[in-house]
Amino acid sequence: MWKNTEVSKSQWLAWTTAPMTCLAGAHGLDRPMPRRAATLSDVARIPEIADVKRRFFEHYFRRAEPVISGAIARGELPAATDPAELVKTLIAPIYLRLLVTAEPIDEATADHAAKVARAAASAGALRSATA
Repeated sequence: MWKNTEVSKSQWLAWTTAPMTCLAGAHGLDRPMPRRAATLSDVARIPEIADVKRRFFEHYFRRAEPVISGAIARGELPAATDPAELVKTLIAPIYLRLLVTAEPIDEATADHAAKVARAAASAGALRSATA
């Protein structure tokens, strides 16, 4: 599945674990820091917190674009892949575990999320609206 395993898999795993690491801080992935976790909870309806959350994810999606563009250039993803949709698909299972089911999150979770997102993109399910 990973054409350039050492580079691609590590990049994909970095994109799934980066927000988890930010949320977890020094407490570990299974115990997110309350202030950071709160930004993803119902508290995020407060305009100031919603703005911080929006800016965080805008920045996160922008930073993902070169990684996804590289995967497209290497022929690992279809050219019409929407980077933001790919990242959303990539992190969705992580946030489900973090915020809804309280299941543990580890590298196997991130690896599975990366495989699912990659399969969806490869199947053409994450095409940009302009493609």
